[in-house]
Amino acid sequence: MTAKGRWGLVAGVALAGAGFLFTAARTYRLGFPLDDAWIFQTYARHLAQGHGWVYVAGRPSAGATAPLWVMLQVPGVWLRLTPLWWPWLLGGVALVLLSWLGSDWWARWAPPESRKWAWAAGLLLAWEWHLVWAAFSGMETLLFALGALAVLRWVTLLGEGQNPKERWLHQEGLQRRAWFWGALGWFIGGMVWLRPEAMLLGLPVGMGLVIGADFRPARALRWAVMAGLGFALPVGSYLLFNYWIGGHWWPNTFYAKQAEYAALLRQPWWWRVAHVTTPLLAGPAVLLLPGWLWGGWQAWQQRRWTWFAGPAWAIAHIGVYALRLPVGYQHGRYVLPVLPVGLLWGLWGLSDALGRWRRGPWRVLGTAWALGVLGVTLAFLPLGAWAYGRDVAVIESQMVDTARWVATHTAKEALVAAHDIGALGYFADRPLLDLAGLVSPEVVPWLGDPQRLAGWVRQQRPAYLVDFVGDYPLLEQNCRVVFRAEKRFVALFDRPPMQVCRFRW
Repeated sequence: MTAKGRWGLVAGVALAGAGFLFTAARTYRLGFPLDDAWIFQTYARHLAQGHGWVYVAGRPSAGATAPLWVMLQVPGVWLRLTPLWWPWLLGGVALVLLSWLGSDWWARWAPPESRKWAWAAGLLLAWEWHLVWAAFSGMETLLFALGALAVLRWVTLLGEGQNPKERWLHQEGLQRRAWFWGALGWFIGGMVWLRPEAMLLGLPVGMGLVIGADFRPARALRWAVMAGLGFALPVGSYLLFNYWIGGHWWPNTFYAKQAEYAALLRQPWWWRVAHVTTPLLAGPAVLLLPGWLWGGWQAWQQRRWTWFAGPAWAIAHIGVYALRLPVGYQHGRYVLPVLPVGLLWGLWGLSDALGRWRRGPWRVLGTAWALGVLGVTLAFLPLGAWAYGRDVAVIESQMVDTARWVATHTAKEALVAAHDIGALGYFADRPLLDLAGLVSPEVVPWLGDPQRLAGWVRQQRPAYLVDFVGDYPLLEQNCRVVFRAEKRFVALFDRPPMQVCRFRW
């Protein structure tokens, strides 16, 4: 891609981001669209101030699934930026790099007659509303998606179906060097510090080793060992870090989220798969699903085996969540990293089909298909901005306003029991009983038992309860409401507002 094209993608990301932030400011005010983003900011602030890896002062806890994202927030604290602008900057840069990488992948891997449209592939990523939402969510989601696409780019360029002039990896001999595979394993292991499910990226790397060009079993085994050694160092340090902080090999969220949503595991497997994936289909991805099927068929015919590395990883990623955490809230953010694969690989199939359907009625169908993808992408961009503004308004009017009230009207040493602790931890900085188990892992075994959970809370004798009205009726019986947030935004979700209750022991 030319420098002009790259700057065009930067402008596209900036325009989309500005629209999302403007919509949030007009809806209520600027903020994050989910409470978890404040958890990372709280850890980062304590870390930057020298208090160590703590959420509540003096109590180390492994409540952050993405330690690397916490560390990346620390410079923003040192620079005394607001807690909003630094993560937005990181997310915006990640979206720019994602669009650049997608454009570069397209220029090297797409059907030859379609490679001139590399900028369009990049712009599709820059303007897909889920990805813009993720970029300005304050979360690590988009950075993880960027890393995953980078790995898949390396793997697909090892394919035997590639034009020899395009096999720059083979010409330079880079993939023949053992240190390259060790570095690739180390990179994937480092991504585990962003999301534990990054381990699944070993699947496409293994496929690249086995079905890449010039496969030789002994050499592939040697490269696999190097990749494994590179992978083991950051993953081992990640596991030891969690054990040192929290006494378990995985972060508290790994256990707490699964316990909280254990009831969903009783649903049939097809329902769980549909539940985690359907939020991503609200946009151009739904029109590109046939492109996956067509592209897969053509890749099979052309023996471009590494084409299947992307879909294999995406299916594995979705399958793990359907198996262990089948939730689709917040626009499917847990499986959102697979969306660039869905878009680019589906667009590959669409492009290949257009190249074959040049005459007759098929040409009309292909043109309508392409225009439909463009129209849906543009139409959903303002709808996504509206959804972003509404999500921010809910978090700001419920979690943040409530946390600010707690900070102003309660004693510094008051013990607070709460389910959503992100904004509370950042703005109120009070001792917490985390009813979701993120920083109070002792409650995890009781998350499905309201009686035992209520009994444990009574033993701790907190001063206040912060929850949405009706979430903990056994606890609300023993407390008096002293604050209730406004309900105009949560009413859109058919939910009651958040409240603060003072316990009467």
